[in-house]
Amino acid sequence: MINDTSYLKEAITTSSTPTRGYFFLSIDRVKDYKQPPKIPELFYFNRAEILKEFYTLIQAEMLKKFNTPNQVIINEIKKFTAKSNKIKENLIKQYEINLMPKNKLELTNILKSLIKLTRENTNFNKAIYAYKMLASINFYKKRTIRPIIVIYAHGHANAQTVLDTVYNQFKNMEGANVTPSYNKKITRLISYAQGSRDYKSMEEYKKYFEKPDMIFYDSKQFPQEENYTTYELKNPAKQ
Repeated sequence: MINDTSYLKEAITTSSTPTRGYFFLSIDRVKDYKQPPKIPELFYFNRAEILKEFYTLIQAEMLKKFNTPNQVIINEIKKFTAKSNKIKENLIKQYEINLMPKNKLELTNILKSLIKLTRENTNFNKAIYAYKMLASINFYKKRTIRPIIVIYAHGHANAQTVLDTVYNQFKNMEGANVTPSYNKKITRLISYAQGSRDYKSMEEYKKYFEKPDMIFYDSKQFPQEENYTTYELKNPAKQ
């Protein structure tokens, strides 16, 4: 198990029980992660879309029979359209910057560095949304590869800040040279992705992601964040 953080004393605290195999980590500014942070869920968007389609079909049947639109149904369609659009805007802003240390020594050094960055680098501190760490060193699960350390960032600009900072900090670290599923590789240690890996592995949600790699949402179905024309982040290793 790699969830023993006693060597970091009081600098880091973890949730008491893992969530989906992960411990959420709290560093200084976050008081309590016993409950995971509220991260946008694709499930709620999917449900809103299904209900919108359902009411649209009802409206079509009403028009066939009575040749008159039903205002109650129209209002329901508007409600679920607005809801799904708002969730879309949040979903596209969810990024994960993932780290794959090759052993416990690298893991320890990364965690210590992340604590230091969080405390001393104001831009990095503001850009991060949450941390989590795999509860077991076994990152293989059901034919997918799970990241060992996940740093959440909300929004394209914040994600780019985190990626650039992490790259500059760890670019010379060897890493495991294993890229988590549905991720874009930056180095042997660092990769990133948009959206949740859990949903990408579920058949009913795969349609929402860009094929074949499913690293990003499908831009034909989802909007671009304001001031951006792509979901992809700039690769700091190539600049």
